[in-house]
Order: sequence, then C-alpha cells, then structure tokens
Amino acid sequence: MGLEENARVSCLIDRNSSTWNTTLVRAVFEEEEANLICRTPLSMTNVPDKMVWRCTRNGEFSVRSAYHLMNEMVDMVRGQTSATTQNWTLWASIWKIRAPNAYKMLLWRASLESLPTTLNLFKRKVVDAPYCPVCLTEEETVNHALWSCRSAQVIWGSSSRKLQKFQTVETPFPELLFLMFNALDEETMQEVAATIYQIWRRRNKMIFEHKFASPTEVVMLAQQAVIDFQEANRGRSGEPTRQT
Repeated sequence: MGLEENARVSCLIDRNSSTWNTTLVRAVFEEEEANLICRTPLSMTNVPDKMVWRCTRNGEFSVRSAYHLMNEMVDMVRGQTSATTQNWTLWASIWKIRAPNAYKMLLWRASLESLPTTLNLFKRKVVDAPYCPVCLTEEETVNHALWSCRSAQVIWGSSSRKLQKFQTVETPFPELLFLMFNALDEETMQEVAATIYQIWRRRNKMIFEHKFASPTEVVMLAQQAVIDFQEANRGRSGEPTRQT
C-alpha cells in the first residue's frame, strides 16, 4: 500500500475521529517511523494543510526572500569552512564504507544528530521527558544513545581491542565518527557500523517490544553481521566486492 505523489499529512488522519489512521500509517511506513507518527499529537481544530514559506511573515514565497536566504547560506558556509569540510569528509566516508545501506543511513542520520532520540522528540514536544529510556538518568542525545550510555559502553568494552581504545573519548558523535574513520581500518569500521546498528536496534526493541538483548548478544550479532556481509559480497577473486 502506498500514497499518491501529491499526498498530504491529512491523508493519514481519520477525519471522523481526528486521530491517526494507524492501519494506513503502519502499511506505508517502517515500524520505527510509524510508531513515532502515531505518538505525535494531533490538532483538534481540523485546520486544513497548506504550504508555508518560512522566510516571509505572511508565509508566501517571494524572490527577494529567496535571495536573502541564499546569501545567508553562503555566509554561513564561509564562516564555517573547516566544519563544513569535515562534515563532507565524514559523509563521504560513511557512504564509501562496505556495509548494508541500512547501516550507512543510520550512521548518516546519527552524524546529523537527527535520530529520534528522546531529547530530540522532547524538543519537538512529542514526548514528555528527554531522559534515556535505557538508563533513565541522562538526557538521550545521539552520542548518549550510541556511545556514552553505560549500557552502550559495556558493549563497546566487549568489542575488538581497537574499539576499546576509543572508550575514553568524550566528544560529540559526529566528531567521534570522524576520528574513527581517520584512525581505524575498513574492517574495523564495518564492525563500528554493525555495532551502532545493533545498539540502536536493541534500544528500539526495548521501547516498542519490551525486549532487551544482553551486551554479549549485541556484540555477537554485530560481528556475525560483518562476517555475513563479507561472505555475501565476496567476488570471484576472493576479495569483497563494492556495493552498487
């Protein structure tokens, strides 16, 4: 089941009850996105959808406002040349890694700090508190969820020795990834990607399915995923082939 190209958010709402059409939402979106959508509060006023240009007070597009927006973006890039270059380098490294596309997408979203952590959801007023659903003691940033949470640190401490050396690093997640890509070989980065995927998957399973894998199980799943992917992509020459 899918939506038409020009479909709007209102297509996902039951007009009679002013609630989400959960059957349709879960048929169109993946489980994680569907759960987040269904938890988003809806307005009871039934205001119709409309397109709004955020750069003008009346919400209507104008060439002048677009010109000013373009200049602001150019100035921003000029003022953040070093950071922008690092970001592009990081993103290029993520998409070049030999790993499933789901892993790359997760790493990319994590590097943009755009994962639906409780802190990000709290900022959007989707949830009532920003605390980590695993440890319940700190705000769940991307870095906390995937790296610094005590639960995640146990997993990283059980991973390969090359990764254990990074346990003392305390830095925002995009910078951590950047450091790893510059210090670790490709196979270890495959392990990093698989481990991050399994940590995030375990977190979601705990929230939505009330299941919580042990650190040993997470490490084994990540390491086996790397082996399985390498075997599945091994070319006739015996070397792993690049994804197309």
